[in-house]
Amino acid sequence: MKTVYLVRHGESTENVRSTPVFVGGAAELTDLGREQARRIAERAQRLPIETIVASPYVRARDTAAVIAESTGLGIVESELFIEHKAPTSFIGREWSDEFRADFKKWQNVAYVEGEKYEDGDNFETMRDRASRALDFLLERKEENILVVTHGMFTRVMVGLVMLQEAFLPEDLKKLEHTLITRNTGITVIRHGSDDSRKNANDWHMLTWNDHAHLG
Repeated sequence: MKTVYLVRHGESTENVRSTPVFVGGAAELTDLGREQARRIAERAQRLPIETIVASPYVRARDTAAVIAESTGLGIVESELFIEHKAPTSFIGREWSDEFRADFKKWQNVAYVEGEKYEDGDNFETMRDRASRALDFLLERKEENILVVTHGMFTRVMVGLVMLQEAFLPEDLKKLEHTLITRNTGITVIRHGSDDSRKNANDWHMLTWNDHAHLG
């Protein structure tokens, strides 16, 4: 069996909009985010993980670095686990009312099949990347892997795990509004099962957004 611990990064400046412009993948951890990273790192010491995979976005990479220092494990960076990628034209734009409206238009593209906003991610690109991410994890030799990724992309991975090829944009919209994520919350998925009633060749979700380490 393969067990994967999907960890959302610690709180970032993008989460709290504490910067005057949109910086995308360059958003850094806040002081609270660094404290959250320290707490998940302590918890990770008690998990049977063998390696850490991280999105190369700064907030995810820095969260992973704290976990790596605490556990003594190495980090493998992979673009497969980046967040819902914003259009290139958004980087550096000020958080004006006009930009917020454009930002919302791009976000809504994720919930409509076949829609596209400039070069940003849409539902199809995220679903394809999630499928490749799951294949990537299966191909690794480790049986227990911790992945530092992002809230929206975790929902896409979970949607694909639960619904497989039937996963549609309207399903993602429901997950976005009903599955709450906390920074550094742990979502656990597993490939294979010791339960004879379950298909050993399928992925299953065991836990969603466990953040007990935050108190």
